[in-house]
Amino acid sequence: CGSCWAFASTSVYQSSWRLEQMRRGDSVSRLIDFDHGGYERVPSVQQMLNCIAKTKGDCTSGWHGSAFAFMVNNHVPHIPDRLIYNQGEKAIIEEYTGRIAPCTSPKRNQTIERGRANNIPLLTGPHNDTLNPKSEAAVHSFDRPLAWGYVNEPFDKMPSVEKLKTALIEHGPLAVSMWADHCFAVYKSGVFNANNNRSVNHVVVLIGWDDSKQAWLVKNSWGKGWGEDGFAWIRYESNNIGLFAAWIQPSPNYDELTERVKDRPAVRAFDSIAILPFENVSRIPNKDYLSTGIAETLIRRLSQIDALQVVPLSTTQRYQHPSNGQVHPDKLRSVGAELKVDAVLDGGFFADGDRLNLYYFLWDVKSERLIWERKLRLSESDLVVFQTRQIGALFPMLLRAGLPPEQLEQLLQPETRNRSAYLMYLQGRDDAAQLSSEKQLTARASFLRAVALDPNFALAHSALATSFLSGEPSPVNVAKARDAALKALAIDHTQADAHLVLARLAYQADRNWEAAEREFQRALTLAPKNAEVHASYAEYLQIRQQTQAALNTATRARTLEPDNVRGLLALSKVLLFARQYEPALAQLRSIIEARQAPLQAHLLWGQALTYQGKFAEAIKPLQEAQALEPGNREIQARLAYASARSGQRDQAQKLLAQWKKDPDAPPYLMAMIQAGLNDKKQAFNGLERAVAEHSLLITQVAVDPVWDSLRKEKRFIAILRRTGLQ
Repeated sequence: CGSCWAFASTSVYQSSWRLEQMRRGDSVSRLIDFDHGGYERVPSVQQMLNCIAKTKGDCTSGWHGSAFAFMVNNHVPHIPDRLIYNQGEKAIIEEYTGRIAPCTSPKRNQTIERGRANNIPLLTGPHNDTLNPKSEAAVHSFDRPLAWGYVNEPFDKMPSVEKLKTALIEHGPLAVSMWADHCFAVYKSGVFNANNNRSVNHVVVLIGWDDSKQAWLVKNSWGKGWGEDGFAWIRYESNNIGLFAAWIQPSPNYDELTERVKDRPAVRAFDSIAILPFENVSRIPNKDYLSTGIAETLIRRLSQIDALQVVPLSTTQRYQHPSNGQVHPDKLRSVGAELKVDAVLDGGFFADGDRLNLYYFLWDVKSERLIWERKLRLSESDLVVFQTRQIGALFPMLLRAGLPPEQLEQLLQPETRNRSAYLMYLQGRDDAAQLSSEKQLTARASFLRAVALDPNFALAHSALATSFLSGEPSPVNVAKARDAALKALAIDHTQADAHLVLARLAYQADRNWEAAEREFQRALTLAPKNAEVHASYAEYLQIRQQTQAALNTATRARTLEPDNVRGLLALSKVLLFARQYEPALAQLRSIIEARQAPLQAHLLWGQALTYQGKFAEAIKPLQEAQALEPGNREIQARLAYASARSGQRDQAQKLLAQWKKDPDAPPYLMAMIQAGLNDKKQAFNGLERAVAEHSLLITQVAVDPVWDSLRKEKRFIAILRRTGLQ
């Protein structure tokens, strides 16, 4: 039976899996201690044949790349536990038949149609917390691997000797092709050097090298009676050894330090949950991004379930109090009662170099007891898989709530399998949440690194697109935002944030109002619980002069996330442009008292006083905003406008003189200063230039009260018509 590819691919996976455990401190003896319950599961060669062999009924051919792809996209089936427990690795031979049988899922007696591998149930771990390892009902699967790949690009070209050595160091054993001729079939010992590079017809496992022999050490699949106890030395570059070399990266089998559940309660259904930010117990500042990052990812993923109410991060952040790794029932009881949820997930971590000691627990609010409490140790880069595991741990409760398994299984698909890219994304999200221009630039740099590490990371492309529209985007950044959004949607058309970016570009840059409405509706359909999507749509409706609809939508955003600062700012802005100044000031006062978004809140406060004609009073909050970000041109322009209207014309004239020498000075803001100086002719010239240059700010002209003194002028009405706002 031509099953060398199946033996090689499963052997490479098992070796890589062992190395992953040993990297975290497990000894080989512990991994294969069959007598004391610490046995190792062995990948099933037979199941690999059953599920992906090319010809039904025999096994004359196959490919290790197809095997790796099957493992990454589905699972790594292992042979039944009863065989492993009794016979150890001899069970591979016990199970292997050399014939193709129906492809079965990891759960017994369930047949999967050939070619429909994606229907195989997704599994969350190599161990099952509730089943006896000897039980035949135990799940027969490893964790799904993170990734696989060929050593060389293009993959059908022979990698150099040095490249293969580097791959062995980085990834461990490799599956490689070679030409197995009749000389190789009778090989006994020494260095094989037939130098027959005809083609490839065999797959072996490359495990090492010896430069003194100028040879590779390989493991064959022909049993211990062949070669040197089943192994062989093959001269570098002989018989095409190394062609199509491929590696696979396993998911980490987390080192579960403890699982302590006293009087395990019966699992019950729940339809609402609050996930609190994970406490940074180590108090290391550069690890703070993990605190919200871990929680935000879980919240975002679970929020995709329509029937499940998930409290937003902006609300749960209020309950982030030191717990020092201990369960505090009073805290969990209070949080559950205040938020009116069925369950609370809380936890924390202690950073030790690049390792994390995590603790986390799930609290049943109704019964006032722990559902489970766990502690584990893993590398920081393993968090990308940790997120999937936590969703898997919640499956029993979600399934009992009547949620369809196929919807839950979709949540197990990680947004990226590149661990470093995921960490870069989390860092970027943490910086972007702080709203300052400096932090937005830092966030953009993190997102750029994330998409460079994984060009197929749709979520990072969406975040990158949003970052390019922060502050005062230049035409270059507008183009980059569009490109990043389109890349995100090409990878994953369900990225709501990418649709949101395209909506903003459609009306701000292109002034294509129909396209903008279409993109907004798509974003709202994909993320109906996202307050920031509603907030952005409210601002658009206000610009379209649909005031009541804008207020309703902004209020909906606040209802969804009462503590989301972007939503609160959007509501304040809508109220200002609707000339409802007192409610707007009350909203801004609450933001300032909570010490949220001080720059944006002080800017809008100054605008509110300006619109009320309180120009002298407006100067102070505008100066406070400018002190926080001196280079912000909108703040400079609005401060100059208020100063000019209050009689302090010198400051406005000085700024205007400086900007006239700057070809990149925004014409819309220059027109605002000229309006403050009562130079209507130059103000109109600036507005018309802003229209011609497709300034993003020009779309505010129909509703911004700063232009009220010009609204009845014919030139102003013409400007509204040119922008599609009349």
